[in-house]
Amino acid sequence: MGRHQSIPLSSIITSPRLQNRNAAAPCLRQKLTHSQVTIEHLDTLKLAIKRGDHLPPVSVVRAEPERGERFYLVDGFHRYWVHEQLKRETIEATILDGCGLADALIASGRANQNHGLRLTKDERVENAWRSLNLPETDYYRRMNKTEAEEALGVDRETIKKMRQKVRQRGIAAGSIDPALTGKAAEAALLEYWNENPAPETWRLARRDGTNERKDSRWQEKKAAREIAQLLANIAGAYGPEVAKKAMFDVGLHLHNLKATEGIDKLQRAFSVSPQPLPSDDEATLSAAELEDFLAWQRTQAFDYQPPSLYNEADHLDASSDF
Repeated sequence: MGRHQSIPLSSIITSPRLQNRNAAAPCLRQKLTHSQVTIEHLDTLKLAIKRGDHLPPVSVVRAEPERGERFYLVDGFHRYWVHEQLKRETIEATILDGCGLADALIASGRANQNHGLRLTKDERVENAWRSLNLPETDYYRRMNKTEAEEALGVDRETIKKMRQKVRQRGIAAGSIDPALTGKAAEAALLEYWNENPAPETWRLARRDGTNERKDSRWQEKKAAREIAQLLANIAGAYGPEVAKKAMFDVGLHLHNLKATEGIDKLQRAFSVSPQPLPSDDEATLSAAELEDFLAWQRTQAFDYQPPSLYNEADHLDASSDF
């Protein structure tokens, strides 16, 4: 819910803590290195604005009253950056319910990413862990696994592992009685978690400072998941029957399983879901539009690198991965 209006670009506060895609990046105060897909996405947005196309509004939450008529940006960072580079004075925005940083962090955690570039699985997982460990609010921590799964876009098993990790830390610290069960165990977990939100990323938290990722078994598991992700992408793009035959041609067999059963089993085993192949993004413009864009692009200073993509750094802790 929220109301739509045009707001001054200068009134928007941007922070890496509110950028879901950068949930795993420690203290992003400098210009991020964009992937080729991101660069192409930004260029496509610039062309769309140049043509006068309608873009979805960004989502914002009002800042604290003492900050004046300002807004925290919680969704639509690429659209904001493009407007900034094109020196636009205003931007269309949906003003969400709530006020202040805590409400902005909650809104950022549940930001709808159906438009623009999708979050990867790792980005969704890191965003979920960050949202569960917000020091400003226990909004997500109070959710059960089903509610958190729906709100944060990760599966129940991942939420369960995150909760178990915090519980293990509480038990090791002597703050949680391992014999507690039911509501008493949940209350003890929430009390400990509120006092000790995790400062590091999920990637680091699940390893507990070990060198697991250097172990050959870890590397094998990572390689297997990457292969599973690629196969899921191919099945999503070409269909399970074509994917099965292609896998057979290169020596990967699903034995007696039907193609759909094999792909479903693969996705469940490795917790992967089909993502668009890079080729899906290449034909979004007609030849005439592409030529028009390239001619226009040659006149633009696209190599300009601002000192930071964010204008808000005073909420960042230099020792934090947030």
